[in-house]
Formats: sequence, structure tokens, C-alpha cells
Amino acid sequence: MKISEIIKNSSIMESLENYTIADQFGGNEIEEPSAALEEPIYSNRRFWSMVISKPENFWNKQLVFADFAFSEWVPRIPGLGFTIAAEVISNQLRNAKSLSYNRLIYGPSDKSGFVMSGMGSLKLPPDYAGYQLTCITSSSSSSQGIPLLMSPEVIAYHQLKNGDLLKSVYGTWQKMTIDWSQHFAVTDGLPRGYLIVRHPDQLKKVGKKAHFHYDPYSIMEYEQKGILKWDYVFCNVPVHGEKQKMGIQDFFQDYRHIEGINGRYLTNPDIGEPLFETLYSSPMELKTPYARAQLNIINERMNKTAIEGLNIDELTAKVATAYSDPFSLRVLAEKCGVNPGLIAEDVPVKMAVQLVNQAITSKKLLELMQRLLIEQPNIL
Repeated sequence: MKISEIIKNSSIMESLENYTIADQFGGNEIEEPSAALEEPIYSNRRFWSMVISKPENFWNKQLVFADFAFSEWVPRIPGLGFTIAAEVISNQLRNAKSLSYNRLIYGPSDKSGFVMSGMGSLKLPPDYAGYQLTCITSSSSSSQGIPLLMSPEVIAYHQLKNGDLLKSVYGTWQKMTIDWSQHFAVTDGLPRGYLIVRHPDQLKKVGKKAHFHYDPYSIMEYEQKGILKWDYVFCNVPVHGEKQKMGIQDFFQDYRHIEGINGRYLTNPDIGEPLFETLYSSPMELKTPYARAQLNIINERMNKTAIEGLNIDELTAKVATAYSDPFSLRVLAEKCGVNPGLIAEDVPVKMAVQLVNQAITSKKLLELMQRLLIEQPNIL
């Protein structure tokens, strides 16, 4: 198995884990806002570069966004496309020639490359109190946007639709109650928050429409040449296109048979009104004992194929070279979800052997490989 395939599978498991919390953004109480950011923000990139570099400086801060567009579709992992992790993964896939930008119809591996680099969006229903998590974006894609949590009063007053242009949005950047899964390097340290808007006068709408696309995504499981595989699938949907729902349904239905395969989808991009048949139509369904057992089986299969496709002796030697002291090896173990207390102190190469063995035993090899790719991209 290629390294790129192992990295992709680790991303698939990250997505399944984080899909279980997609509809959990916490209570709607606002802590006392801190001082407001003086200058308006005009772009997604400007916002994410500030927030990712110094997340603690922006929690509960009042922010103003100017000339953004509204979308009902929220990024799969908001801010992911602006991280070093996404850039490293994208470069790795290009080097492995797993990503082509010149195809009319992208195959499953290409689709996965785009989603791993930040593409993909979800549509969420209102919560029990009527608040709805949506998105604002300054670019041509909702996948690069910023989560916007609107109160029932704001929703009722403005009646926002996909593509509505907003002259200004004023709100408080607030932390969600549950963080991303921390054992996967791509989301480790990435702030999970939203801009909360509770009063209609915090938002000013312009009588114009913006032009961008949203990117519904799913995870497809299929068999090819006797090998079980998993890939991301997504489509770009113009915000003002005709018959959007039907077009999405037709695309996903046709795509599961691409290249002669017979795939099935695991997750649904529209959690409130499922667009097509999937094994799990909502995060809630992924939390049942049966679903968790199925996820464990998928994880076990992915770890098994990773072990079969790796030279374990070569891997341990590389780990020992990159992490050459007991402290860094134990930190690496903890970040991957391996109990560092199970690794006895010894020379680096022997500690690396213990770490890799524990990652295999506890089925954390995917997390380890993704962590190595992000932290030490030159060793893989």
C-alpha cells in the first residue's frame, strides 16, 4: 500500500470521528465579550491566518466582517484549507501523483485529495433552541468560509438565502463546547468556533447576490480488484443553479458506479434533510453501539492494510531518527492516542520500536502515520 493511501485512510477515520460532533456546537450563551477588533475583516484568509496563529487572542472578541456572502453550507472542518497540515497533505499527494487538476471528471483518489486539502461542506438543521449554524464566505467556495451561528430572531427577520450578499456582519467569536478529535494531526490545535449573531441589527443585507459554490461531500466505501477502499466524494454546486437538490442526488447516485465500481456512501452531507441514501444519515446514528462497532471494524481493516503495506523496521528507524530523545517520543505517543506510560525508557531506536508496536496493538497506526506526515514530512 502506498503512503498516500495510508494517509488518506487516516483522514477518512478523522472525518468519521469528527462527523459524530458535527451537530454539536454547544450552548448559545455568550461570555462577556472582550475588546473589539478595530478593523473590519474582508477575507476568509485574513481571518483564518489570524485565528489559527493565535487562537486564544480571539475567543469572545467582537469582530466585524465586510462584504461577505451567506451560505447555508458549513465547511467540513472550518479553516482546514488555510493550515500547514492541509498544505503538507496536498504536497504529499502531488508528489505521489495522486492529484491531477486537469481532468474533466475527477476519480475517487483525486476527489479525496481535494477534501483532505480543505474542500467539503455540510448543511445542519437548527438546534433545539432554534439557533442554526451557517457560514459566511468572501471567496468562491463555502468550504473556505467562517461558521456563523444565528439566533431564531435573526433567522426570522432576515430570511437569508444561499448567496445573499452581506454588507456587514457584527458578532462575537465564540468557542464551541467540544473540540475536534485531537489524536489526528490535521485538526490538532485548530480552533473550533463560530461567530454568534443574536440580534437582527448585527447583520446588514445588500439587495445583491454573490456567486460562489458549496461542496456537499460524503465518504464512499467500495471494492476494487478485490481490495476494500474508502474515498471522499464531493461536487461543486453553484449557489444559483437550477434544481440543485436533484442535481446533487443524481451526481452522487451516478458517481458511486464510476470506473465500474459499486460503492455505498457512509455519511450524508445534509443532516437535516438527507439528500441520498447513506449508511448513516446523521451524527446521532454514528453514536449507536452498532455504528461504533462498525467504525471499529473499518478502523481495524484500515490499520491491517497499513501494516501490510509498510516496512515496519524502516518506519521505526525513521521515527527514532526524527524523535531522538525519550521526551519527544513520549509526546508523539500521547498525541497519537498511545499511552506513553507503556513505553519504557531506553535508547531512541528501542523506544521507537515500542511506540510503533503499541500503535499497531492499539490500532493507532493511522494516527501515527498522519502525525509523522504533518510533523516530519521529509521522513515518509
